[in-house]
Amino acid sequence: MAAEIEQRKSWADDVLLLIGASGVGKSTVAALQASLLGRCIIDLDQRFTEQFGHGQDAS
Repeated sequence: MAAEIEQRKSWADDVLLLIGASGVGKSTVAALQASLLGRCIIDLDQRFTEQFGHGQDAS
């Protein structure tokens, strides 16, 4: 259990979460940060739409 908690803590240190209203530039900032930090982007609105097949965002 302790090892699992430590693993989660180290993973959480690598996460940058962007939250905001539609159209404020979250995707633009995410792309720039991912490029600078050598990280990938996970778009939860896109994942939601892919998983549930709806044509609208999760927001």
